[in-house]
Amino acid sequence: MNQSIKTALAVGVAVTSLGVAAESQPVKAAGQATIVSNVTLKTAGYNRNMTVTGTNALYSKPGTVRGAKLIASKDQMQKLAASKKSTDYFRAYRVAQTNRGSVYYKVVSMDGRYRGYIYGGRDADVFAGGIKRVKTTKKVALPSKITHYQLANMHKNTLWVDPKYTQYKATKVDTRAVTEDTLFEVFGAEIKTREGSLYYHVAGGTEAGPVEGWVYAGQGYQGTESTFGGLKVDLTEGIPSKDNSVDIVYRANGQTVGQTPTFTTTDWQPKAGQPVAGTDTVHESLGMFIANHLPSGYQLPTEFADTTGAKYGQPFEVTVEAIK
Repeated sequence: MNQSIKTALAVGVAVTSLGVAAESQPVKAAGQATIVSNVTLKTAGYNRNMTVTGTNALYSKPGTVRGAKLIASKDQMQKLAASKKSTDYFRAYRVAQTNRGSVYYKVVSMDGRYRGYIYGGRDADVFAGGIKRVKTTKKVALPSKITHYQLANMHKNTLWVDPKYTQYKATKVDTRAVTEDTLFEVFGAEIKTREGSLYYHVAGGTEAGPVEGWVYAGQGYQGTESTFGGLKVDLTEGIPSKDNSVDIVYRANGQTVGQTPTFTTTDWQPKAGQPVAGTDTVHESLGMFIANHLPSGYQLPTEFADTTGAKYGQPFEVTVEAIK
């Protein structure tokens, strides 16, 4: 075979090999890049919370440095960029610079699954390239009721130092001193940016001292009152909730008349949807409440006696008639 043809074939094979290799490892220009600095970031952790942009892959070392291994491809990073889970946020904690002026940040995902270096532009003071700064939570308004809460189920929804996965290594609060009777007050409210789940920052007093933390308070926050998730209202305080109260709606000739008072029980621990018939005393109390809160100028029909249809958390209609 002609020597020039052999040479051309050899070059073609070499180019093809490089093209395949380029799919799985960083492109190497003439002369390997080297790291000229690699330091720990010192700013507050919440200022280093990141979302990936999906434009760059994740490597074990800065991508142009010898020995860099692919940890997560660009396609994988694009999926993490579009994620709706806080677990897929990242925390940047080191910054490296190469002799070519490229900046790489060492990052770790909030759940610890991914850890490595990602291209971050050419300015060590600016997060760019494959990552950008993000706020993992957003502040929202406090509920109208902020006192007399208890933890509903510490095994299911306990207290956290930060809402779960909104900070790297968010940890649980030591709640060994918390009892079923410990009362909490809400003094902060935030939603997780991706999931939209609501968390309340609460504090309570125990025999061992004050305890505070973040507790899950409901899903799908729309600027309205939460269902309180990991919290429950302390019913012994007589504070109305859907689990212990009934709104009484007085109607005459098909129209609502007067104010709508709320009956609240403290005699037992009901749940929304249960009939107001826990004991004869509670049942009688509802009837007395209805009679004692009649709108001005109206009275109960002489045959009124039945409140068995009343259920907690649901309005109860009472027909009244004008006093003649």
